[in-house]
Amino acid sequence: MLPSVIVWRGKDRREVYEHLDVDESHLLAFEGGMATVDEFRHWVNSTMEILKSGQKYSGLIWDAHLLSWDCQAVLLKPLEEIEIGKFTLITDAENLLTETILSRCEIRRLDDTINGDNEDYWVRTLRCWKEGPSACIALSDELKQDEVLELSVVVIRKLRELLRGRANSKRVEMLRCAMVLAEEMRAKNLNIKLCLGEFLFNGWRMAKNLPDGR
Repeated sequence: MLPSVIVWRGKDRREVYEHLDVDESHLLAFEGGMATVDEFRHWVNSTMEILKSGQKYSGLIWDAHLLSWDCQAVLLKPLEEIEIGKFTLITDAENLLTETILSRCEIRRLDDTINGDNEDYWVRTLRCWKEGPSACIALSDELKQDEVLELSVVVIRKLRELLRGRANSKRVEMLRCAMVLAEEMRAKNLNIKLCLGEFLFNGWRMAKNLPDGR
């Protein structure tokens, strides 16, 4: 049985515990948004030793999509070694996990719908691309870092859906820009307004067939 990636967009973590049928006292959990590479490697190595010992424990990573690429790389070999399905990655943005991780896991979904608030991010992004600079600036001023990450995830998902229907170079480039934005939102000490603004302006230029200006 493969390790699991569980796509979950709920608010109550107990729903996940109930779904997994795990005892919290036998759960080795890690918060993906708080990981440095060294801390994460130490947790992974310790958790693997416990899981291999045969004890009734399970490993779980909350918000796995917030792991940096370096942290995700730490997981690759351990995921290949786990044979008893006792390791789970919880995410609401599977698009931000590397393909090498996804290929090593069984993907299951607790909730395969985008809620109304998240869906609104796509509508607001399209409005910026339609209306231009003033709308781009207004949205850049409004959103916080975690909200920009949610926006980027929604845009990535929507663009991938559009590419499955009809691929073109403009959509591919917009998808690339959205993935860059998502990665930037994982970093610290950055100018959130600048990153989001650049993404929205680039999308508006592409939508209007305007030169980049750089």
